[in-house]
Amino acid sequence: MLCTAKAHGLELWRKCDKLLADPKGFMRAIFYGPPGCGKSELASIIALKLAGDSFAIEHLNGQGTSVERVRDWQRNDSYRPLYGTGWKVRIIDESDKMSEAGVFEMRQLMDARTPRSAYILTTNVLELESPDPKEAAMQRKDGDVIPLAFHTRCNVYQFTKVKTPELQDWLM
Repeated sequence: MLCTAKAHGLELWRKCDKLLADPKGFMRAIFYGPPGCGKSELASIIALKLAGDSFAIEHLNGQGTSVERVRDWQRNDSYRPLYGTGWKVRIIDESDKMSEAGVFEMRQLMDARTPRSAYILTTNVLELESPDPKEAAMQRKDGDVIPLAFHTRCNVYQFTKVKTPELQDWLM
């Protein structure tokens, strides 16, 4: 396989077609892998496919995703946009940088499973948090991990960079 972004993109594009036909559909996804492998780009493409209009897409950084912002989403999620397909899509880049309070609120929001809403989280972190509480605490202390609260509630897609020889073979 040349590129995981391409493979995931095809899978997610087909999933979007099914979700758009389902009035109670919702999407929760994590894209993780090294920088520069297409996570944010694919998230934007999928968001536009679902929302149908860029005004229904909110794109934030994990550090800027405050508890107040997530609570605002909880209050307003039942209102549908007047444009596009009726979907609200939130993309949170570097979701591993969210505060613990933000992660807690986000977990509650994801559990609500609001129809016609999508949350796509991206991160450069390459490790999922362990379900073992002691091991998870050590992981958080040692470095960034994708919180268990997210990867148990989302479809997880791992991305990898395409190596130069692999790209050369594909181009020739």
